Amino acid sequence: MKVYTLTAAAMAMAASAALAAMSDVDADEDGMASYEELTAVYPDVTEDQFTAMDANEDGSLDQEEMDAATEAGTLAALD
Repeated sequence: MKVYTLTAAAMAMAASAALAAMSDVDADEDGMASYEELTAVYPDVTEDQFTAMDANEDGSLDQEEMDAATEAGTLAALD
C-alpha cells in the first residue's frame, strides 16, 4: 500500500509540473505554445527539436505534446 501511495504522489507532482510548464510558456493564454513562447522559457530548444515535439504538425504544442516532451526528457519540468 505504501508503494501505491508514493507512486500516486509522484504522478500527481509530475502532472502538476507539466501543467505549470504550459501555463508558464503560454504567454497569450490560447492553450498552445508557439516556438517563440517556448524559447522564451526554454532558450536552448532548437527549431528542429520543436518540430519533433509538434506531433500533429500544427506549428504549436498543446498540453499533450508538452507532457510527451517532458516525459521523454526533451523538456525539463518547471517547478
